[in-house]
Amino acid sequence: MTNTRNNLATLKPSTSTMTPSETVTCHPQFYFDNSTYIIKVENTLYKLIHTVLVNEFEAFAGLFHVGQVGPETVEGLIDKDPIVIPEVTVDVFDLFIKLKFV
Repeated sequence: MTNTRNNLATLKPSTSTMTPSETVTCHPQFYFDNSTYIIKVENTLYKLIHTVLVNEFEAFAGLFHVGQVGPETVEGLIDKDPIVIPEVTVDVFDLFIKLKFV
């Protein structure tokens, strides 16, 4: 679990976008139409509220603060160009979301 915790603590988005042949699904519980940013973990999309992310988890605050993702880009604003979080599994990200937001 330590390795997973380190992965979440040092979030760095991938610059790769989805390929046309890639099958990606919206998370059945954590894809909210009224939310701000789209995050991809493995082949699952999450759509979460920006303020909740940055207020609840320091790594997300740093991600948005340093301009890696921001108003000048479309990364994370549309399903075809999500913020990709590599090296974290859907199971781990689900657990993180449940612990922080549910």
